[in-house]
Amino acid sequence: MGYSEANLFPYPMTTHETKKTCKACLQEIPKKATKCSHCGQKQSISNCCAVPLVIFLVIFFLGMLGQALDEMGVNQPSSTPEFRTEASDFEAYLMAKHFVEATLKSPTTAEFPSTMFDDPYTVSKEADVYTIYSYVDSQNGFGAMIRTYYTIQLRFLGGDPSDFGAWEYVDIQTE
Repeated sequence: MGYSEANLFPYPMTTHETKKTCKACLQEIPKKATKCSHCGQKQSISNCCAVPLVIFLVIFFLGMLGQALDEMGVNQPSSTPEFRTEASDFEAYLMAKHFVEATLKSPTTAEFPSTMFDDPYTVSKEADVYTIYSYVDSQNGFGAMIRTYYTIQLRFLGGDPSDFGAWEYVDIQTE
């Protein structure tokens, strides 16, 4: 079954769809007219085409500017991150959670204490070894949730404290 213009547009086009009003003399003229047939006034481009064109040009030039800045290295992060020799107690605690999780029977059920509460963990540091004491609730091999207190020792090797490679596991004890 073929489509004809009658199938696509079942209603005849109205005058509003085919005509526009001249801004100078307020007479109706054909919508595509570039000049008024009554007063000779030149007609401006319809806003429906100008606005998308302006938006496109702005996006295009912003893209070109971004590409130029990338090539100059302005938007590039530093290629050599700052090498740190110490980590904060909180960074040591966050890394300890990952090491402890790896020892659990069901790591996806691990619930560590919120850091919003008073003293959910304690951290002590001797030389480059951090000792973290806290607890974790997780399922055991039978599916029961149990609380396990742990003491873990981690050595910070230096670099980015959020990188696993910057830490070395020393010891873990559970109660």
